[in-house]
Amino acid sequence: MIVLLGGIGSGKSTFLHRFFKVVVADHQNHLWFYIDFRNAPLDDSEIETFVINKMFDIWENKYKDNFSQILSSISFYADYSDKKTFLQKFIALQSYLRFSTTLVIDNVDQHELHFQEKIFLTAHHLKDVFNTLAIIALREETFVSSTRTGVFDAFYIQKFHISSPNFLRMVLKRLQFTIKLVKSENSEIPKENIIQYLEIIESSLRRKNKQSQKLVEFIDRISVGNMREALRMFNNFIISGNTNIKDIFSKHAQSGEYQISYHQFIKSIILGEYRYYSQERSHLMNVFDFDPSITDSCFNLLKILNYLQYRSNKRSSIGRGYVLIDELINIFEGVSTKRNVVIDSLLRLSNFNLVEYDNQSRTDIKKASYVKITAAGNYYLNSLIFEFTYIDVVSFDTPISDEKVVKEMKKMLNAHTIETRIERAGYFISYLVEMETKEHANHPEYLHNELTNKMFANDIQKYFNEFQKRIKK
Repeated sequence: MIVLLGGIGSGKSTFLHRFFKVVVADHQNHLWFYIDFRNAPLDDSEIETFVINKMFDIWENKYKDNFSQILSSISFYADYSDKKTFLQKFIALQSYLRFSTTLVIDNVDQHELHFQEKIFLTAHHLKDVFNTLAIIALREETFVSSTRTGVFDAFYIQKFHISSPNFLRMVLKRLQFTIKLVKSENSEIPKENIIQYLEIIESSLRRKNKQSQKLVEFIDRISVGNMREALRMFNNFIISGNTNIKDIFSKHAQSGEYQISYHQFIKSIILGEYRYYSQERSHLMNVFDFDPSITDSCFNLLKILNYLQYRSNKRSSIGRGYVLIDELINIFEGVSTKRNVVIDSLLRLSNFNLVEYDNQSRTDIKKASYVKITAAGNYYLNSLIFEFTYIDVVSFDTPISDEKVVKEMKKMLNAHTIETRIERAGYFISYLVEMETKEHANHPEYLHNELTNKMFANDIQKYFNEFQKRIKK
């Protein structure tokens, strides 16, 4: 049994397919049964049947024709009514004929921890039944957590670790490959513009300046090592209707070079194809959003992130940075905030990967006991909420209780000039300052609670004022 460890999107599947299809492709005496658990049944009692059926399908579609003559020559009786017994006899025969067999189980990390452990136990059982090598791809967090308190504690398992690739190095290689591909193709499409656009993006990322570093840090931190998510966001920028390609070409023609700015980059990623921000269709969440039916505070999400960041270096029984969800609820209840507000806030944060639970599910908080802040959560808390572009776009998707503020912002709804956008964002930030000030005035106990004693809006106002000075300068 070999466990292939790595984070979500680190390249475990890519590694497996490349290994069997490229590295050992010339080894004719090797069979491998690849089981993809993305579409597996959610009932853990059906896991073994699912694996057996998939293995049998691979036998029929991939190996049956090649082995039919060999099986016939030795009078091998194929009784397909019992698929497990047939596979057991067939694999035993391959061993006798000096063929090696590997059972590969992938995309297990799409499921919550308990289900992953069941898959592992099933794989361990089947590798003994079939007397074969088994490789199972897992998130490293799953393995470490389960080794400490779960089923892996009872087994000695060989481990192989894959680190997430460097985003900048990966995306530069893909851009170079694409440019080369477009240049080589004969097409009526005006490919000079496509090549120029991709070369501008490549050079913007390659430069060692502040803007380039901020672009890469943004992708790295928000994606939390998930290269699939990083590439989705990057693709969103390339094809976004909010990426002003005409302006890019015009300025590049004037000076011969162009640096894509951080604010331009994140605006295109946040908005995608749409003019206005909506959290439901964006890669980025609005940390000022809340459910008005259960709370009236824009700051619940930030309070939780700040508290989890404060606890990120402290140890718990399952690892550094994990905080008991019940502890978080108790502290909130100590300042008159209901349990359902905390649960709703945690679900919002986990949906965008700003926090993670100990069961590694983004939605099943009922089976989770602990929560911790992620690199994305830290980035939102310490960087993104102070960015003018972020404040500018999410302000439209935040519940606002002041009718005057709403009317003033609506007047500037379709504003495109930087002056009007700054004025619009100023109304929203002033509203945040006023609401937080009232909140603390109405709840003096907030000052003596480690969850609520920090105020956020004044710092946002301070950064916004400095931004205005830079723009005027």
